[in-house]
Amino acid sequence: MRWTASQIAATLGVAAPAGLPPGTELVGVSIDSRTVAPGELFVAIHGPRHDGHDHLAGAFERGALAAIVAREKVANLSPEIQRRAFAVDDTLAALQDTGRGWQIGCGSCFLPSTTISAQPRRPLPAHRRADPCAPRASELEQRASRRHAVCGDE
Repeated sequence: MRWTASQIAATLGVAAPAGLPPGTELVGVSIDSRTVAPGELFVAIHGPRHDGHDHLAGAFERGALAAIVAREKVANLSPEIQRRAFAVDDTLAALQDTGRGWQIGCGSCFLPSTTISAQPRRPLPAHRRADPCAPRASELEQRASRRHAVCGDE
């Protein structure tokens, strides 16, 4: 199962990158530029020790077709990367949205959960352990609208 660039854009509520035809299929998701595989979507997560935005060039060299990047960092990226970037306010939230898209998915239009890869992480501190699957009501309405746009269901 694969996602197209336009399906990911609809799920994230952003415009599809200008450098990707709408039907471009992405075969997986990765947050580690060292393990990204050809055809995957790279998500540039900003962590306590590393910033995925610093590794975008390496991810594209290894075959990433597109990336999810922070809107505030787009201006600092090369034009080549900008043309293949989904610009969002929060890359971690965007990664979570793609995961939720799979969980509430509509059959073949979503990525299988086994394609999302990351290295093991330490547990979050207590103040950051909020349930990521408990969104506010306005977020639920937005996601339902995005799901309808991607899947065509009611």
